[in-house]
Amino acid sequence: MSRFHITLIILIIASTPLLLFSGDEEQQLAANQEPGTQLGEWDTPSFAELDRITETVRLYERALEVVADNLVNADTTGFKARRPRFSQSSEGLVLRVERSFAQGRIVRTEDPLDLAIDGDAFLRVRSADGRILYTRDGAVQLTLNGTLVTSDGLHLIGAPTLPLEASSSELIVQRDGTVLLRGSRPEDRPSAVGSIMLARFTIPAGLKAEVGQHVYAQTFESGDPMLIAPGMDGDNFLLQGCLESSNVSFEEERLRARHLERRLKALIEIAE
Repeated sequence: MSRFHITLIILIIASTPLLLFSGDEEQQLAANQEPGTQLGEWDTPSFAELDRITETVRLYERALEVVADNLVNADTTGFKARRPRFSQSSEGLVLRVERSFAQGRIVRTEDPLDLAIDGDAFLRVRSADGRILYTRDGAVQLTLNGTLVTSDGLHLIGAPTLPLEASSSELIVQRDGTVLLRGSRPEDRPSAVGSIMLARFTIPAGLKAEVGQHVYAQTFESGDPMLIAPGMDGDNFLLQGCLESSNVSFEEERLRARHLERRLKALIEIAE
């Protein structure tokens, strides 16, 4: 096989859009692939061709890392999956990784410290260095000094500091974000002690994920946050006793990984 055909095959493999197959399409694809099929006998690729193959392999390996991270975090509260997208430029194959902020499934836990947002807004939290960050992880914890923090230990903005003798069972978070605290006596009426405001972004995909945490920082691409009260726009209600699951589809990620692995195998066979 000539170097022209080798280069042509590389371009076809590298530039084909990364698609998700339905179950029927996946079975049809498998049926069309004979067991033990070889790509044929190749001429030895040139150094330029090997460089191109090596770079393409590196990009596909990076895409597989993204898929693996999605699968690892499939059970992480509020996790947002990333999607590897390939395109072709004048300089070769380009990999772009985008994060999907589609809402995950809302699960009822009955824990008064668990909060979920029924909409596309974010909880606001404050980092140790004073920055305001944003999260969908509503698994709140009560510290020994009465403050409410996320699973990353970041202070939930708008949440009050509870009296040391108070327990989480005395906390009421209404759908509009109003935070109430029950009195110590049954006849005492709950009193308002705080209000949780949410943040919305014009382009949430432009948010920057903080390394090792389930929080995001605003960027130029995301735009400035718009502060809203939960429910003021007819959605984005705050749900106490609920958590948002990740938006990872295990089946889709499995198919995506299989698709990437097939292309990697084809490229490596060419290089060999």
